[in-house]
Amino acid sequence: MAPRLSSTSLLVRSLNSVSAVVAAYGASSPTASVLNGTYSGTHLGDGLDVNQYLGMPYANAPRFARPTPLNASWTGTRNAIAFGYSCVQVNVFGVDPKTQGEDCLNLNVWQPAGTESGAELPVLLWIYGGGECHAFDRTTP
Repeated sequence: MAPRLSSTSLLVRSLNSVSAVVAAYGASSPTASVLNGTYSGTHLGDGLDVNQYLGMPYANAPRFARPTPLNASWTGTRNAIAFGYSCVQVNVFGVDPKTQGEDCLNLNVWQPAGTESGAELPVLLWIYGGGECHAFDRTTP
């Protein structure tokens, strides 16, 4: 029987994968290589000088079942330029319901532009909450 993985352990595995980021810095879009393939993000200028990769899935979210590891690999580059779905919640503060969905197991990563492959960077892990009232992952830090 396969061991059960919590969504937290899947997240940590994905963060370990993202730590192997290879940044392409310049006029083209930055790219990040993870265990499954390569993502293309966007560069934020205006004094920020960071690369962002949005909506990268870290697990499969089968309906009414535990999350499963993201085992699919791909060739080429996938876009990571838009936020993924936020987890479904009560719409108390005007959160657009069209931005919510059950397939909400995704990461948003911000990285200093020009980071060399293998660089040891600090990681901030934000587990959003809100007392089951309000919070979502569509905010740039």
